[in-house]
Amino acid sequence: EELLPQRPSRVGGAVRRALRDYGPETLPRARAWAAERGGCADMGLRILARYGTRQDIPLLMDELRGAVARREWGGAAGPIEGLGRLRAGEAVPLLKTAWTESTYAYLRPRILTALTRTAPHTAESYTVEGLWDCEEGVRAEAARSAPLTRETGLRLRRLHQDGAEEPDVRAAAGARLMT
Repeated sequence: EELLPQRPSRVGGAVRRALRDYGPETLPRARAWAAERGGCADMGLRILARYGTRQDIPLLMDELRGAVARREWGGAAGPIEGLGRLRAGEAVPLLKTAWTESTYAYLRPRILTALTRTAPHTAESYTVEGLWDCEEGVRAEAARSAPLTRETGLRLRRLHQDGAEEPDVRAAAGARLMT
């Protein structure tokens, strides 16, 4: 804890990265940090998002609830990833709110991934919308999971055949058309 600086530094980034990459062994300490809401809370929440278990859903939900209420979309990214990884169905209303209200484009791929993992049926309308999104990560996730209809099939063919489209989006669209 004493190695985690309270302000940005080169050493602090390395220490944070090492802790984050250390793995699930850091969970007990990360839970304590996140619950204390002290100087190490952010690091604790990042570890919980990456390695946490179902017992960590309440902490991640609290963090997401607060980020959405404050409209701090950058701060919502970690909890959204963690809740999606854990397939926390209770996060769906907040995920839908974040999708609708967020102006942070880089959050959209994370939200769509979390929605498709936690509530695939609910996510269908979001994946259809995502086929036209400005973010390549959203288009790729949407191509993998949008329901196959006449309209989405046409859009998937266009994404697959568009030489200007990102390779991962083209590949996802092509793979989906094969199913």
